[in-house]
Amino acid sequence: MAAPMKNPSFHQKAQNVLLVLIGIAAAFIAFLDALSLLDKDGWFKSHLLAMNLLLLGMLLTYSSAKEDKDQERHDEILGSIILDRITSDVKNLLERTWANRENDINKLFDDIKEQLKLGNIKTQKDLQNYLAIKFDEMKRGVYFGAATTLPWDFTLHAINYDRVFIYHPCIPNGQRLWDHSDFNGVMRERTGTWVWINDHASNQLRTLFPNLGTNGTQRYTKLHYRDFPELKAIVTVESHINIITNLPPVP
Repeated sequence: MAAPMKNPSFHQKAQNVLLVLIGIAAAFIAFLDALSLLDKDGWFKSHLLAMNLLLLGMLLTYSSAKEDKDQERHDEILGSIILDRITSDVKNLLERTWANRENDINKLFDDIKEQLKLGNIKTQKDLQNYLAIKFDEMKRGVYFGAATTLPWDFTLHAINYDRVFIYHPCIPNGQRLWDHSDFNGVMRERTGTWVWINDHASNQLRTLFPNLGTNGTQRYTKLHYRDFPELKAIVTVESHINIITNLPPVP
């Protein structure tokens, strides 16, 4: 499909008018010269120098305006290229950070499967207790026995097939998922990944920055969700990357 034709701006219209005037003036001088009127004494001959200077000035004005417009277009294209490069760099950084966490996330899902086989998790209540303990351990920097000095920002939660929260650190257990929730896609697919851009902040981040305002962060979240049909439940790990847009005020 052809791109829609843009209406010329006032600046472009002024350039076009100036170009037409230059053409008319040049044609008029050439016409006078053809009639030998410029060879005779009179007003035209006495003002020929002024007319030529005027025509030259108009040409220089048009050339300068065109150069300014070309420079503006060049700067616009260059700016777009720089923004595209920055966007690409940020995207690659996010993807690398999320990829580095996937092995640990899969360990959690694999451990739930193992606990199901061993009979240590039999009910949704068992899953609730398991996730609560695991979340507390991960907040303290312990992940399946391996201690980490800077545990990454995350959230664990589980929802059953009736759209009721089995576990969430910030939502009461038993609360039903609202109809227009961002997690409706998770309920439909049950297993997969999804990227969610939001302005929330987890308890871990607010512990580090207790004076962080409500709009002080831009959060990029990659959700990893897995269906466990034995429990009729979906377990989700939210892997967060926070960009603090406003530094919290000094207490």
